[in-house]
Amino acid sequence: MLARNTSISLTNTDGLEVANRCYLKVVRYPDTPWQELTQLDTSITTVSGTSQYQLPASPVFMDVLTVEVQNASDSNVYWPVEEARSSAEWSFQDRQANGQPVLYRWLRSGSASFIYLRPAPATTSLVIRLTGFVQPTPFAVGADTSVFVDRAVDEALTYLIAAEYASIMQQPGRAAELKAEAYELLDAITVRRGIKQARSGK
Repeated sequence: MLARNTSISLTNTDGLEVANRCYLKVVRYPDTPWQELTQLDTSITTVSGTSQYQLPASPVFMDVLTVEVQNASDSNVYWPVEEARSSAEWSFQDRQANGQPVLYRWLRSGSASFIYLRPAPATTSLVIRLTGFVQPTPFAVGADTSVFVDRAVDEALTYLIAAEYASIMQQPGRAAELKAEAYELLDAITVRRGIKQARSGK
């Protein structure tokens, strides 16, 4: 095996914990907005005068990309809501009368996530359409597979898992080699997808 240890098992509790920890490292790798994890949610609707809305518990949103609110006059039209870039513009909209939201903020409180709209909606039952990156379902058994379509991503994940075990077995040199292999693969994938330029050093 890559970690040079034939006794490693990814089907027991410890093995699954290592695999899931590495899975999240790949998912959260910088500048990699995985299409496989992009999801649309339309489960939330407005309440007149209410500015705070809790996101669904499942799936877990790791990042919100876009927020849109349904047009009160035409249910087929959605108005984009921009992310607040400064406290000044947020405070200004906070002082406005209820109406069509123009700004949002996405905040986490413990395990819960919330979207805040400014100004607060003036109409009830309008759909809030969210697009964002969601957390993948953790591996529960050894036969589970990742969400990734590109097999090279799974290869990078394999290197990271092996690196974790190399670290556990106090093989820092081997762990560094395996991590470098993983990050080289991930950088190549993101360049191929046109996401970013290859970074020097890791």
